[in-house]
Amino acid sequence: MAAAKLGAKKVVALDINPAAVECAALNAKNNNFSDIIEVRVSDAISGLKPEEKFDIIVAGMPFEAAEVNSILERSVYDPNFIMRRSLLDNATMLLNPGGRIFCTYSKRVQDITPIESFDTRYSYELVREGTIKGEVNYVFMLFPLV
Repeated sequence: MAAAKLGAKKVVALDINPAAVECAALNAKNNNFSDIIEVRVSDAISGLKPEEKFDIIVAGMPFEAAEVNSILERSVYDPNFIMRRSLLDNATMLLNPGGRIFCTYSKRVQDITPIESFDTRYSYELVREGTIKGEVNYVFMLFPLV
């Protein structure tokens, strides 16, 4: 929604939870962005079409690497960081030249498993820090090294 409000011409939104996808589609409709925002059910990036390329990828991924028992738990936990690894393994093919990834990350998890440890093909820049319910969180900008 934020990207559409900021002027994006096309937004593709992915979520593993069908209820979240339904909610996002309804929000897009209620805010008159249905023609700009396409919402899809997707496990990691499986919902993307092979020809799709992006200038910006915003990834609000789960922070923790823990086993899950439900779709709801998948919103909090990412077993073995599968989702994060999938994005980073494929982002160079998904990004247009000059494209960037913005992703959130918890300071607590950053102290244990730094985001920079996932893939050396990217440069990592901390662009924002904030506190949510007492926990420090970061927004990192990642861009492929040329």
